[in-house]
Amino acid sequence: MSSLSDHKDQEHSILNHVEKHLEDSIKEYFNRIYRKERSVDRMLILLKLIQTIKSISDEELSDQIVDELLRSNRIVGCEHRDSEPSVLKCSGKINIIKRLQGRRKIKASEIFTSNMKAQDLLDYIWLRKQGYLRRMEGGKLYINPNLHSNKLIAEENRTVTLMDLVKYLKEIPSKFWSKIINENLLRKLNTSELVEFITRFHGFNRKVDQDILAEISRRSASMAGFYSSEWKWIKGIVKKIAKKGGLSNYLGPYSLQWLNPENLDHRILAKALQDIRELPLKERWKIVSKINRIRGYREIIKELDPLTLAIIKNPGKFDTKLKNRILIGQALAYYLDYALTGNRPLLDFAVYTLSKIDPHNLEQGLRPIYRSLISRDHKSILRSLSKEYLAEALEYLSQKVWEHFSMHGVDYNTLWRAINLGYEIIKYRIKGTEAIGKYRESPNIGKVYLKKTVYNYIRQNFSIVRRSRERVSRIIAVIDVSGSMLRHSVWAIISLSAIIPVIKTIILFSDSVYVSKPPRRASRGLVLDYLEKLFINGFKGYTNISLALRALDAIAGNSDIAVLFSDLEQTVRDVEPWVEASKYLSRGSRRLILFVPPRHRTDIGRLLTNAGAELIVVDDPLKLPRILRRKLNLKIRVNIFPSKGIKY
Repeated sequence: MSSLSDHKDQEHSILNHVEKHLEDSIKEYFNRIYRKERSVDRMLILLKLIQTIKSISDEELSDQIVDELLRSNRIVGCEHRDSEPSVLKCSGKINIIKRLQGRRKIKASEIFTSNMKAQDLLDYIWLRKQGYLRRMEGGKLYINPNLHSNKLIAEENRTVTLMDLVKYLKEIPSKFWSKIINENLLRKLNTSELVEFITRFHGFNRKVDQDILAEISRRSASMAGFYSSEWKWIKGIVKKIAKKGGLSNYLGPYSLQWLNPENLDHRILAKALQDIRELPLKERWKIVSKINRIRGYREIIKELDPLTLAIIKNPGKFDTKLKNRILIGQALAYYLDYALTGNRPLLDFAVYTLSKIDPHNLEQGLRPIYRSLISRDHKSILRSLSKEYLAEALEYLSQKVWEHFSMHGVDYNTLWRAINLGYEIIKYRIKGTEAIGKYRESPNIGKVYLKKTVYNYIRQNFSIVRRSRERVSRIIAVIDVSGSMLRHSVWAIISLSAIIPVIKTIILFSDSVYVSKPPRRASRGLVLDYLEKLFINGFKGYTNISLALRALDAIAGNSDIAVLFSDLEQTVRDVEPWVEASKYLSRGSRRLILFVPPRHRTDIGRLLTNAGAELIVVDDPLKLPRILRRKLNLKIRVNIFPSKGIKY
């Protein structure tokens, strides 16, 4: 009897285990779906797959496979996505309530005492967030009568987010900040959040400053690092530290002028070169004008493009090859200024600069540009620029247009000359487009092609000709034209020019949105629109991806495909981009394909992927046409010159 009862107990435990396994799988699915129109058959298949995957003993591996399964089927729901992450949590009793008992108003200084703990500070921020403490005009705090309710006293889990800290931390005396802001908190923040912390809370508390400096140093040395727009915010802090003599580690490209290059290893120097290349041209000029005086940075300077080196005023102090490279850059700069303004003396300056070059010691890649400049062949110069330094030339034109506008106001004649000059440079990269959506003739598929059929009958060929047209899905292209995306967006435009027949709408955006419908065949209008927005808006430093996604949602059909070219760096405060992306993808059978450079906001990319978007990292812009063809299933022939001057 005992063996029989043991057998029944074992059977009962197995049934309970199976039941729990099934319940977990069903909850896993229903907690994460967002498309209610999924068929029952599809739902059952996915449930069976989740049950099978959950049988894997390695729990971490099984969770990873389930995530990939749900993402690939575009059914990850909003409930599972990360919203604004909780930075700090506190639990237990709210001790500072004792100091507020029997009061209607109180000064903030009466709340904070020398024996305050970190939890007390977080509780204060939480009470301010929930509205139990409200600041009055005189600076005092009004105490909500509901503060002493049983519900509040029983509140066990309280969360304080980054935005709460940013909003209320300055109400707390800075001597207490180190109890909240420490290395563990700073490591949890993404780069944009850390930059916001730095700009708001650096310089008030020595311990906090040390922790912030340590975190900047750690991230600067890593390959992830900061983004080009974020280095500018850190620049002021780096300068303060350097003046105090406390700078010893690499803290971004702006710190190079205060560091001894002999103390930096090759990995840090390579990282510095990468960081410099990602900065806008104006910022590259500032850094190069400082570090060219330091001999140890010659290896970095040799790797930069000639237009970046054009800022160096005394090229004679360098070796012959580097001197020639600098002089080529200066001659190119003079020539582009001449082409933009029509000022003849600038052309004479370019010729005079070329006379200082030793052609026998000139680098092989610079000789075509040198020959074109010497012969003053305008088309040859632009063709060489297009082949070697396309993005750099457009960036230089943008910078000069902005300088002209800042000195003389908006001049549309200068703008139009810059746009035409930019198009003349880009057009050498565009190598024609094969027709997409051709008519196909067949004896049995499609409508009767009357013209050919009559032609056959007249010649005693009694075969009927039918004609059908390939159906090709047209796409909506969304392109980031902010300064940080210049290199990538140039190649996006070139790639889209090759598939112009399938482009339904173009959305160009920075901090504002421009929507246009390109012509079905010619790509000139597309390129001109891009250059106009690039020269006018490209260097404001503001990007609003959410606004672009809202515009996309407003014009897209239920089955449209959208391709977004961006580094996902949102610099305008707005709704999170993944929220707008989920709204766009929730209707019909829409697709959103993201093409991003290697340096992009990985946290935003992960959230957009969870929302159902497809993310593709493009390490080489030349791969864009082929990737577009493969992702959109298009038959396109695109011939583009091999690139030598652009590196990612």
